[in-house]
Amino acid sequence: MSELEQITEEIFPLRDYDARSDDEHFLAEQKGKTCIDKYGWEAVFPVWRDYLYNKCTTRDDVYGFICVLDSLTFFDFDRMTSSFGYHIENPYGFLGYIYYRLGTPIDGQAMCIMDVLSPEILIHSAGRKDLDTMYNSRYIPEKDPLIIEAVDKWKQKLG
Repeated sequence: MSELEQITEEIFPLRDYDARSDDEHFLAEQKGKTCIDKYGWEAVFPVWRDYLYNKCTTRDDVYGFICVLDSLTFFDFDRMTSSFGYHIENPYGFLGYIYYRLGTPIDGQAMCIMDVLSPEILIHSAGRKDLDTMYNSRYIPEKDPLIIEAVDKWKQKLG
C-alpha cells in the first residue's frame, strides 16, 4: 500500500461519520488538504476515486466520503457562493456512483451536501456554467437526466 493510499484510509471514515468528534472531523479535513498540497490533485483524485468505488459500498460509507469531500469546498465571500474548484474526471460517473450508493430519495445532511457539491463539480468538471446558483436556483441534481443515466449504469454494473 502506498503512502497516499494509507493517508486516504485515514482521511475517509467508513461508517459512523457522525459519531466522530469535531476534532476528528477537523483532523480528517486537514489531512485531506495537506494530502492535496503534498501530492497534487492530479495524483490524489484517482486514489480517492478508487477508494470510493472499491471501499465505500454502503450509504454510510459514501456519506462519510462526501462529508470529507465537501470540506474541500471553498466559500467565495464576494459572491456568497461555494466552489469545489477541483477537476473530476468523468463527473457524471462519479456523481452517479455517489447517488447510487446514497439511494433515493436522499434526505437530511447528505441531500444538503449533494445539492451544493453536485452543481459545483459539474460547473468545474463538465463545463456546466448553466448550473451556477447565481443564475439557476432551480437545479435539482437528483432530477438531472445525465446523473439519472449515470446512476442507472451503476445499477446495471453493480446490481
